[in-house]
This record gives sequence, structure tokens and C-alpha cells, in this order.
Amino acid sequence: MKVAVTGAKGMLGRALSARLSALGHQTLPLDLPEHDLLDFPAVQAYLQAAAPDFIYNCAAFTNVDLCETEYASARAVNALAVGNLAGSARTLQIPLLQISTDYVFSGMADKPYLPETPPAPLSAYGRTKAEGELLAQTTDKYFIVRTAWLYGQHGKNFVETIIKLAGTQPVLKVVNDQRGAPTLVDDLVAVLLLFLDCREYGIYHFTNSGETTWYGFAQEFLRLLHIETKLEPCATAEFPRPARRPAYSVLDLTKTRSLFKIAVPDWRDAIARYCQNRKG
Repeated sequence: MKVAVTGAKGMLGRALSARLSALGHQTLPLDLPEHDLLDFPAVQAYLQAAAPDFIYNCAAFTNVDLCETEYASARAVNALAVGNLAGSARTLQIPLLQISTDYVFSGMADKPYLPETPPAPLSAYGRTKAEGELLAQTTDKYFIVRTAWLYGQHGKNFVETIIKLAGTQPVLKVVNDQRGAPTLVDDLVAVLLLFLDCREYGIYHFTNSGETTWYGFAQEFLRLLHIETKLEPCATAEFPRPARRPAYSVLDLTKTRSLFKIAVPDWRDAIARYCQNRKG
């Protein structure tokens, strides 16, 4: 199968492209500087000529705080470029899989969010990703896969940031009033591959199972790596940021589990595997 992957040099796109190639698929990577998703005519012309069988859109403007001040740029990448890809998918009559986020929700819930729960984003990032979801749905053959708290090799993420800080500071304060589910890139990729042969179009959720706080997550991987830096829990209010974060963003995985008949690894199992295989 010939598969286009946007954001192919990012953490998720890189891992996905590698797995696709390992499975014998022909991968068409799209990323800067060779391909600018904001050059809509050029992207459409490339996809029309290349004629892929499937498009994964892993590209995103993910600096949550910067989205607040660079809203036009964030919207161009997170929404308008998605609409352009949906147009190409519609013309080619192929599926488009759009990666989305828990930030489309307000975080006011007290139980996991269902795929059909209406978005109510708090931040510019969340608003642009929610708009991107709507534009993805302008083609009939769409998948939207929301995920959260993503970490893995070859990308900036919470795990590596905390490990780096632990090497320079004797005490770290970590937020303990935001709850979610960490997601290992490799586990997300394994599920994304299943959509290649799926025709049950719609919105899905995937994270690792279970839930924790950023503080609880940091405790676990520092313990596994035998890093003895002291952690102190703190409130979000102690570290004010330009963008509001959802206080509760656990995603309900039932629909994805049922569709593919899979067992979803617990977040503790996932971080243990990451720490065991971690390079650095």
C-alpha cells in the first residue's frame, strides 16, 4: 500500500513511517523543508501525482502556549491544512486519518470523555484542533484519532524534559491536579496501523489505559530509572501559563477496543517498556 504521512519528521510521524516501511508499505513522507503543508496547491498537486492509498496527518502546531499569541499560524497548520488534505482525500477517494487531542475538551468532566462528546476547548490550541476535526469531516472517508500525553523516542516530551531537569536540580515541582493518561508513541502507532484496513469511519480515542497526574507519572518513570531527584506535588496555579490546560482529560477507549478487539496496555506497563529500551 502507498501511504502518505505528514509531519513525518516529528515524534509520531517518524515512528509511524518507520513501522509502515518495516511492514512493506511504500511511505510518502511530507514535512519541511521538502513539503510545506501551508502551500496548499503544491501539496494537492503532489498528492494527486503520487496517488497514495491512505493519508495520515501527524503534522500539528503543538506548542500550546505559543498558539495563544500565534493563533493565525496555529490555525493554518491545525485546521486549514487539514481541510486541504481532506480535499485531496476526497478527490482521490481515499481515507484520511487526522490525529487530534484531549485538548478539544474542557476538562470539567468527572468520567472519561466519549468520542461523541461535543468539544469545548479552553485554549487556542484546542480550538484550532477542534476546527481541524470539523474540516477532516468534509471528506466521507475520515478517521479522527484523539490521543493525549504523548511521549516516545526522537521528540520533545514530558518524560525527557523531566529527566533532563532532574540532572540539574535537586528538587522538582510537578503539577498534581491535572489528570490524564500518558501514551507511548509505539502503542499509538500499533493502533494507527489497524486503521489501514478499517472502513468504520468516524472518531476514535486511543491512549494507554488507566489514569494518573503529571506528578504521578513523573514519580513512576524516575523510580524506574533510579533517579533520586526529589519530587514535590504542586497546583497548576503555581505555574501560570498562557494557555489553560484541561484538569481532567481521560479519554474513553471502549469504541477503539471493541472495533479492533484489542487489550490496551496500562500506562505503567508502557512507561516501563520505554524506560527499559530508552537510549540516553
